[in-house]
Amino acid sequence: LKIHDKILPSSEYEQLKFLDTHIHHNYLKMIEAVFSNFIYPFAANERINRKKPLDGLDIFNRVEELIKAKFNYLCEPYSNTIRNAIAHGSVEYKQLEVIYKDKRILESLSFSEMIDKFDQLVDICNGLSCGIRLFYLVNLEFMQKMYIRIPRQIMIGEMKAQAKAPGWRIFSCLETNMPKNKQLVIFAQCTALNTLEVQY
Repeated sequence: LKIHDKILPSSEYEQLKFLDTHIHHNYLKMIEAVFSNFIYPFAANERINRKKPLDGLDIFNRVEELIKAKFNYLCEPYSNTIRNAIAHGSVEYKQLEVIYKDKRILESLSFSEMIDKFDQLVDICNGLSCGIRLFYLVNLEFMQKMYIRIPRQIMIGEMKAQAKAPGWRIFSCLETNMPKNKQLVIFAQCTALNTLEVQY
């Protein structure tokens, strides 16, 4: 994230402003859009093993499933209180701390503690992302055999790595419907100036 390239502010006002404008928004976004989806397969697998339905498997229940299954190390940066407080605007800024309120539960963190929690969340999401990508690539033959579609983001990453050449790069792809099947349109940027570079 771009905010990781910023030098953390030293004054109290700037620290609180940094939390309010950068950290809280991105923490909530990472929880809802990334972390929640990455831990879903683990949580769903636990319920399936216990022959329980997958209904009501929201972020809170997914985390509970992981804790029961001894995957609690993945859930350390997640706080239901902080998540709900940010989502519902129940954050109170004090002189040396920030108080997150969720119904009757309060959680208090300093500026540096919240920064650490957010950084840990980013690290865990990156680790899960690498693990899922590796799983797809190692089991590619099985995936194709079972007609399991590989996520487009993983395909783009592999195409970029395999098609790397001087003068051009793949930057995106788009799946389109054809009359009889589907087609993958690959977008590449070429900066080659002569025929030899194009044929490289």
